[in-house]
Amino acid sequence: MDWAKAQDNLAIAELAIADTDGTADPRPHLEAAMVHVEAALEVFDPGHMAFNYDKAARLRDHLRTRLST
Repeated sequence: MDWAKAQDNLAIAELAIADTDGTADPRPHLEAAMVHVEAALEVFDPGHMAFNYDKAARLRDHLRTRLST
């Protein structure tokens, strides 16, 4: 559980870097965030960890949208 929370936090950090970094291409950070959030979702069970699962799933959906543009 702690590992999955750490993965979720890393995803949030990568998204923040993508949004504030001065680089011309935030895509590598968005892709890294997606890897981390998908790893967290392998652990978060919607039946037993609904809050964590829902939060991570919303982040994943946001990242998918950002990566598709």
